[in-house]
Amino acid sequence: MVWKKKTTKNKNPYLNDVPLHGQKSETRVIKDMGAQQTIASGSIDGMKSDGVLELFRIECKSTVNKSISLKEEWLQKIRLEALETNRTPILTISFVDSTGNKRSNDWALIPLNLFNDFAEWYLQNGD
Repeated sequence: MVWKKKTTKNKNPYLNDVPLHGQKSETRVIKDMGAQQTIASGSIDGMKSDGVLELFRIECKSTVNKSISLKEEWLQKIRLEALETNRTPILTISFVDSTGNKRSNDWALIPLNLFNDFAEWYLQNGD
């Protein structure tokens, strides 16, 4: 007997190369952030990044593995897309199961200068 890998075709043809766990994780993370999801996950001209908040552009990455290699190109891509729209870039990282449900906390990477500004504000204003 020959076993064939089960593939899932997406209703959206722009997403056919994105693993199902990645799509579901992206949708979940964007919703949890209260952001608006970008149509076709940034595959259409003028509709860049995975999600948008008033001040932020969001790029989501996920893995079913126990580790993920951070690629500089991901950071540069979201940085440039954010700059084009006068927003701040955020790259999210999620460790998920095969259905896109999180196995642990989701993480958000932001530029260090933004973190420093937030830390300074927090120290001055408290909670």
